[in-house]
Amino acid sequence: MSNYTKTTNFAAKDSLPSGNAGKIVKGTEIDAEFNNIATASATKADINDATLTGTTTFGSLNDGTITITGWVDEDNMSSNSAVLVPTQQSVKAYVDSTTTAQDLDVTDGSASIDIDLDSESLGILGGTGVTSTASGTGVTLAIDSTVATLTGSQTLTNKTLTTPTILTSFTIGSATITEAELEILDGATVTTAELNVLDGITSTTAELNILDGVTSTAAEINILDGVTSTTAELNILDGVTSSATELNILDGVTATTAELNILDGVTSTAAELNILDGVTSTTAELNILDGVTSTATELNLLDGVTATTAELNYTDGVTSAIQTQLDSKISGADAALTGNATITTADDTVQLALISTSADANAGPILDLFRNSVSAADNDLTGQVYFSGNNDADEKTYYGQLTSQITDVSNGSEDFALELSTLTAGSSNSRLLVTPTETVFNEQSADLDFRIESDGNENAFFLEGSSGNVSLSNNLTVTGTATMGGVEVSNTDDIRIRLLNGATFKAGIQVATTAGDMIAGSAVDDLTIRAQTNMLFATGGNTERFRITSAGAVELTGPGGAGETFLNFTADSNTLKAQISGAKAGANGGKLSFSTNNSSGTLTTAMRIDSAGIVTTPYQPAFLANATTMNNIPIAANTIVTFDAEIFDQGSNFASNTFTAPVTGKYQLNVTVYAQSVDSAADYVQIALTTSNREYYAILATTSLAQDAAYMTFPISVLADMDASDTAVVAVQLNNSGAAQMDINAVSSFSGYLVA
Repeated sequence: MSNYTKTTNFAAKDSLPSGNAGKIVKGTEIDAEFNNIATASATKADINDATLTGTTTFGSLNDGTITITGWVDEDNMSSNSAVLVPTQQSVKAYVDSTTTAQDLDVTDGSASIDIDLDSESLGILGGTGVTSTASGTGVTLAIDSTVATLTGSQTLTNKTLTTPTILTSFTIGSATITEAELEILDGATVTTAELNVLDGITSTTAELNILDGVTSTAAEINILDGVTSTTAELNILDGVTSSATELNILDGVTATTAELNILDGVTSTAAELNILDGVTSTTAELNILDGVTSTATELNLLDGVTATTAELNYTDGVTSAIQTQLDSKISGADAALTGNATITTADDTVQLALISTSADANAGPILDLFRNSVSAADNDLTGQVYFSGNNDADEKTYYGQLTSQITDVSNGSEDFALELSTLTAGSSNSRLLVTPTETVFNEQSADLDFRIESDGNENAFFLEGSSGNVSLSNNLTVTGTATMGGVEVSNTDDIRIRLLNGATFKAGIQVATTAGDMIAGSAVDDLTIRAQTNMLFATGGNTERFRITSAGAVELTGPGGAGETFLNFTADSNTLKAQISGAKAGANGGKLSFSTNNSSGTLTTAMRIDSAGIVTTPYQPAFLANATTMNNIPIAANTIVTFDAEIFDQGSNFASNTFTAPVTGKYQLNVTVYAQSVDSAADYVQIALTTSNREYYAILATTSLAQDAAYMTFPISVLADMDASDTAVVAVQLNNSGAAQMDINAVSSFSGYLVA
């Protein structure tokens, strides 16, 4: 048979960029594909009205002998065709019309009973000392302790034998005893020697004990010679005319005498007969089964069927077994069909039904399109579903198709794509394409509208194919986050509208759902919000709080338009970090305050501008320290001056004669040192203001002194550039070859403050 070979690689066309001429599917390409498909499909077999369950693989319906050309629904089987397979309905109708109910005739040798196979059951009942138990497909007969068995040695204890009959002879110990010899014992008191008269009987005590409870003639017992059966089994044989060979066949069979009589003339093994346990059939019916391997359950299916062997052989496959043919072609369970199959029907009934009877809520009928390729590769098609019909020229036309494709076969990172295509104006267009990274409607950019209906509204969402315009008939409600042409709308944790350039955030508006705050911001460039006149912002019952006038003035209004107005800066769950407040000060005056949250968490005023324009900074870093004790400066030593009294220290930045800059900035530092007892013989006196990054000096050459100076003043005033944590100290050095020292008077001072 011919297989279909694809001419055009449509997947390669799909991968081409939009606008590429090669992406267009041409009519000649489609015609070529359809011609190839038609050529291949013309060589494939058709299957009409098939219902398949399990895994189905289609192949040839020709076993080399019988070729099945179709199915026939013919209740009378009048065509007698050798190439048509009858339907289940026609077989049942034919069997029902040609067969009648059967009775099972059962006899115990003297009386007979009839068992209607349609409505009655044959009972295998126990009797005195015998019980019957039915389980599965078998009946087990058992004897109780009142019955002596016929196997092994038996001991009769406290047993009463009522009118026992011992046939022929038996042996006690080494003595063989005949019936005539035993009759001699009637009424006699006999010794062991007298019992030895029975010598001649070739039976052991165990063998004789087996006969306990058996009601049989001598002729019947002779038949048992060489038979291995229990008393219960032998009692069943009462009235049976069979040879020892025939009886041995019954070894292990659980059946009544009536049932065994039915077997008279039947040539079957014990295994075959055991199959019949629980079956109600005549000998003639059973003979038909000779050589058949079936269970009792399978045979019971025939209960009520009136069919001859010839009729049954007919349904056995006409000239061969139907089941054999079906098993080699289409199996009802896990059928494997290779090649092509066509299901044809002339009505509107279901052509193919997948039915699952599983109670598993997570399972159901499964249709598996399996590409079983030993050389799997990227872009392999896994299957296609075609939707076809004739056009008005009576030409088969493929109006739509569903195509599945493997895009990546790498183990552990497999990818898959699914595409739905339909004909539009005679050309195939991709309607829906689902890939591992995107879902695309109208991949080929055809003039196709996209419309979503809602309850009572046929254009709830409408995308016009010709223009690309999108329209909504009602409000747009976003759940989660939606991005449309650079506009991102989200209502997950907050409600926001963000304007994007690609994936880069540019500007947006955000409203927090918990507090009702509205935030407008921009990540890149400027954010512009325009109004024709004034722009107003209101809170709390539509009360105006903020205004931008048409002239560009920005107005912030306090509660009720009077009193103090606040501009707050918050962070960390609305924690107040800073504040700008404006308040009225008199009829026409006002003041402005700037407050910050200090290290202790308290909002304090850091700067204030009053109605007169005076600016105050209560917490601007500043300090003044004095020396209250005399500092003795030794010769040639660079000595740190001790300022042991803080007049003020705003910010606590002065300690241990050292000022530490709290922030990076410009600091005005002032030093005044009063020296006394300066020796005129000294070379010079040096006063140094030393910061972490530079030194500032005041130097006096003592050679200019006419005499020892009682007091001298050394001032230093600088604008120092300091980084945060930089330090500043004051040091004095006296250069003198003598032994004299200099004193620093207690009125010396060291001060400073942050300028900028």
